[in-house]
Amino acid sequence: ESEESVEVCVALSASYFQDIIVSLEPTAIVGNPEYVAISADFDDAILQITVPSGSTGGCASIDIVDDALVERTENFTVEFTYTGAQEGVTFSGGSLATVNIKNDDTLLLMFDPSMHTFIEGVGQVNFTIVASSLASFDYNFIVTAKDISATIGLDYQFNSTTVYYTAGSGVTMFFVTANILGDSIFELAETFNLNLTTDM
Repeated sequence: ESEESVEVCVALSASYFQDIIVSLEPTAIVGNPEYVAISADFDDAILQITVPSGSTGGCASIDIVDDALVERTENFTVEFTYTGAQEGVTFSGGSLATVNIKNDDTLLLMFDPSMHTFIEGVGQVNFTIVASSLASFDYNFIVTAKDISATIGLDYQFNSTTVYYTAGSGVTMFFVTANILGDSIFELAETFNLNLTTDM
């Protein structure tokens, strides 16, 4: 994506005694929207490649839009069209090429702040999870608790939670809750961790 353009080329099996002009039309593919590039991802203007007489090929560049959105590898097609009437000039192997746009952005999920201190017996407390970027696809992550010196069920209560993100929602902050329990035992400060896991 950060390369900003892709070069698409036409190759002839042999040189020709006249210039050959081929039109290129970049087009979005109909399919799973998570993997389909739309016109906002690339320049869909029709281009032309002129293969000079005596040459066997030529190229044109299609501009790629580098954005901050975390995306799957997306693709679009380029249709080659030859409307000339030169004798013996035909396409072989089809008139479509597929271009893949690889994502160059990273999605990080993190607790903010990363450390909390609560008074024993305070009850329900909130934890904020921040996503570093928006994404063009749906995803989810799981938050689980791990005892360090605190004991779940005695010192705190937390249920494993699955958090869902929906593409297009604009959401970059998520929230989960725990309950800090109290007792009458004199204790040193106790600790537990919350962990994030995702299959992205």
